[in-house]
Amino acid sequence: MTGITASTLKEQGNAAFRAQDYHEALRLYTGAMEIEPTNVAYPLNRCMTYLKLEMWPDAEGDATKALALSPREVKALYRRSIARREQKDFRGAKHDIWAFSDAGGEWTPLLDQCEKISASEGESIMNDGFEVKESVGKGLGAFATRIFQRGDMILAEKPIFTIGSQKRFVIKSTVAGLNESKREAFMSLSPGAVNRYDDPVVDRYCTNAFATETRGVALESVFLAASRFNHGCMRNARYGWNEGSGQLRIYALRDIAVGEEIEVSFLGPPERHRAVRSERRAILEKSWGFVCACTVCMLPSAEREKSDRRRSEIARMHGGLQSLTGPFQGERFLQEVMDIIRVMKKEGYIGEIADLTKEMVARCAVHSDWQSVEYWVRKTYQIIFEEWGADHRSAKTVLAPAEWRRNPPAVYHHQTFTTRL
Repeated sequence: MTGITASTLKEQGNAAFRAQDYHEALRLYTGAMEIEPTNVAYPLNRCMTYLKLEMWPDAEGDATKALALSPREVKALYRRSIARREQKDFRGAKHDIWAFSDAGGEWTPLLDQCEKISASEGESIMNDGFEVKESVGKGLGAFATRIFQRGDMILAEKPIFTIGSQKRFVIKSTVAGLNESKREAFMSLSPGAVNRYDDPVVDRYCTNAFATETRGVALESVFLAASRFNHGCMRNARYGWNEGSGQLRIYALRDIAVGEEIEVSFLGPPERHRAVRSERRAILEKSWGFVCACTVCMLPSAEREKSDRRRSEIARMHGGLQSLTGPFQGERFLQEVMDIIRVMKKEGYIGEIADLTKEMVARCAVHSDWQSVEYWVRKTYQIIFEEWGADHRSAKTVLAPAEWRRNPPAVYHHQTFTTRL
């Protein structure tokens, strides 16, 4: 290759790539890199070639080389996310795809990659990051055996059975039809604190079944592992039914340490972060037959009172949002939403924020603040991705920033908002 330029090698490499002669393209791009090691285009091109050849570690290495030369290079971030996803490094893939988003990466490839990450993670999860053991005052519980970070998938589980009726004979006949090992596993589940149905099979079903609506049909399913996760009023994880994969999934809402109990919430959305201790306990005792003894319910009285005040304040502010509907109340509305999020974070409660950020999108669109629309759409999508997975149906409801521009709500007046999380 004496006397030949890096640019010429690149062009020859591009021709080989278009002809799908990927090994020749590799040779040519490598030559270009040797001549001009600081030109970001060459490792980017070779990275794409490695992706075509499914040589994932090599593709990751070249994307990393490109990022060392240009840290916000969106193509490098996107391609490294793909390489990491294919190597089952889902945490790394998520990190890269959100860096891609923050650097202004396009919406359509963002959605495509996020959906593939969630689907691949759901297929690959081994459900081995926790152990089931005795939880003081709660029976059995699930405890982390490795560190989880926000957005990590903890569990992806298919049901042992699904039914569409709570009639006793349907429940009993379905359980009777299970093979012996599944039937024994089902009967090992908790019957609840109080045997409210006077039947060990029906009681276990009604205590452990999850709603799993599919194609608009109301169904309920039983999951052996998911049933071991206890309630916590300051939950560190959330569960959700993923209709597309037929899995119940649990995602970490915050960092979870080794040995920490992984807790979900049995309460409905409003009560989870707006109800005070006495209200939460009453709901849980009536619906589930136990008096909550989670860490927040068992706080010393002074700390518990502070927690109740914060939750009452969140409920009050949520109620006040309904009055802020006028054309010139956009800025006040956004500030109220940020105040709610601030108090929720102070309380230590994470979750339910996507509903608020969706409202931020709509308010910014009303005032034609498209830069803020872009920010809040991406933030909303990221929250849903971290808490539900990008292949969950709730992710499909997030409109692209360009869609808001094409079909904007009624515009009152132009106003720019700078509020950010």
